[in-house]
Amino acid sequence: MEVEYAEISIEDSNSLDRAVQIYLEGFGDKPCVALPAQEFRSYLRRFLQATAFIPHVAVLREIKSKLILNFSVFATYKEGGVGWYLITARESRMKGLGRTMLRETIRVIRQDSISKNWDVRFFFAELEYPCSPCWWEHVGFKLLVNLRYAQPPIKCGWQEGFRLGVIPLYCPQRISGQDVLSLVKKIYQEEYRIPAFEKDEHFIRFKEDCDKMEPIELESCPYRSNSTYKHTNKFKRPTCKQPT
Repeated sequence: MEVEYAEISIEDSNSLDRAVQIYLEGFGDKPCVALPAQEFRSYLRRFLQATAFIPHVAVLREIKSKLILNFSVFATYKEGGVGWYLITARESRMKGLGRTMLRETIRVIRQDSISKNWDVRFFFAELEYPCSPCWWEHVGFKLLVNLRYAQPPIKCGWQEGFRLGVIPLYCPQRISGQDVLSLVKKIYQEEYRIPAFEKDEHFIRFKEDCDKMEPIELESCPYRSNSTYKHTNKFKRPTCKQPT
């Protein structure tokens, strides 16, 4: 299978509809962290109009048919890249598309950093926890298990079943609690738009953990990027609750 990376624009209704369909396949059974179809579509449109960071709604599509097989939502901040969704269509799973999208995501974040003259060194993702052995670790994420990260309210209040994972964009890198905290403050303010979040117990607890965190040496940055990939070999995916 040959696939290509592309980005969805706000005018591309058909691609947005397909992304919403894949989203519901992956998260439809998680009512506290999933939005209904129309709300998620509206969220994607708002996200793509953001100016405080560089937003990306990206897809992998089959070259011949142009059918979208995988989509991702991520952004580049001066403080780091961050991903919120990485989902493969049900019928296309177990073919390495999630790993391919990660490779492309990291390529794009590096390009954003260069274009803005930012020193972006890390790519973060919100990951379900506990999740070990986990697909996310399998593809190179270091889980920051000692930082009690909570996803801000979407429908049912703060969700505590998450941790942050990180991949360095360049090797080696030394990551501190303050590196993590500076990005989380940004996304709580500019992506989740949580009023007075610094007074919330979830943020206070997370900040305490960041203040106590010993710096971590990150030696592995496994992703290099090309624009087109041929998928011929399946790999055995470890058990993980997160859809990919």
